[in-house]
Amino acid sequence: MLIDKAVDNFFVNMIGFKVKRQSDLFYDRLFISNIFLSYDSKDISYDIIFQKELLEDVAKVMFMEDVSDRESLIDLNNEVANLIIGNLKVLLSDSLNISDDIELSTPRFVGEVSIKMRKKYDKLYNYLINGYYFAVGEEVKVKAL
Repeated sequence: MLIDKAVDNFFVNMIGFKVKRQSDLFYDRLFISNIFLSYDSKDISYDIIFQKELLEDVAKVMFMEDVSDRESLIDLNNEVANLIIGNLKVLLSDSLNISDDIELSTPRFVGEVSIKMRKKYDKLYNYLINGYYFAVGEEVKVKAL
């Protein structure tokens, strides 16, 4: 799947983490950023979902220091959303030959949620990375013609 490739490109190729596809597991203290891709007659919303501890591990690798203040983690969550879904845009462009027609939104932080606030997605891609939970939630909306 293209989303798996985009996730691997970031976690494995860019920062050297191990990625394992996982069944539907949820943890508390999840940071969520949202970003959209639009093409053809579809708007696809992606939630990039990090267990807080994984986000802190990513910060250590990317910034070579401990980062645990909330604002820095929010910025990092948004940046990773942009990197992963931006890579997905490139992969889609290559596979669909529609490079100029795919629009990518600016990521926005949705919030820090607990397991009780679980949202339903059209597709949910779950991963275990460095022992922590990561997921990409996907919702597809077809535009009215």
